[in-house]
Amino acid sequence: MAIETRDNIRDDNIRKVVLRELAWTEGYRRVVLESDSLIGIQLIKEGSEDGPYGNIIYRIRQWMRKEWQCKLNHTWREGNGCADSLAKWSHQQELGLTVLDRPADVVKRCLNEDLRGVASSRYITL
Repeated sequence: MAIETRDNIRDDNIRKVVLRELAWTEGYRRVVLESDSLIGIQLIKEGSEDGPYGNIIYRIRQWMRKEWQCKLNHTWREGNGCADSLAKWSHQQELGLTVLDRPADVVKRCLNEDLRGVASSRYITL
């Protein structure tokens, strides 16, 4: 799914709403959603529904209150390379929701790298 906007936090939160709706519709009742947007997760867990992301935060919280197990976890981008590759790939697709019935080629490459033990690094300053 590609959403055309320059606001990464808003993009990430919109994706969370759509993914929850899709998971619910498909009958999944135990869902773990991981995101590399720590700020987005904090907004959902602790942010005000009156701010600029209020409507999206409200919708996500409504979905989390449904009768299912839905967890929201932070992960480093490097720790979830398949999702990161798929997110980058999505920006080359038509605008709208795309449901894949098999892994995209970018995901297959990432999974193969993981099987081979290819490491990724993260640059940090001390």
